Amino acid sequence: MKFWEEWQKLYRYGVIVIQPLDEIRELVNNQREEYDPLSQSYSEAHITVTQPLLKELSEDEWDRVLRIIEGYGSFQIDYGPINSFLPYPCPIRRILSPT
Repeated sequence: MKFWEEWQKLYRYGVIVIQPLDEIRELVNNQREEYDPLSQSYSEAHITVTQPLLKELSEDEWDRVLRIIEGYGSFQIDYGPINSFLPYPCPIRRILSPT
């Protein structure tokens, strides 16, 4: 973490995200590369589900998270417009993920 920026240190224990399907992720990654190459260099396109984790999760805690996730079937996410999370511009676009 010696060379991490201050905001990156908040993510040292991780964060839970949803990654879009490959074809959607590729489309969004291309837009991010054009409009926000710095953020794209840190992480591929994703939907953030949680705030940064405050501590390293134990094996029991991860098991609990996985049990919760496994309780959900496939679902469709309609999202947009995309807004800026950090002080970087993001394209505003509505993307519908296929089921």
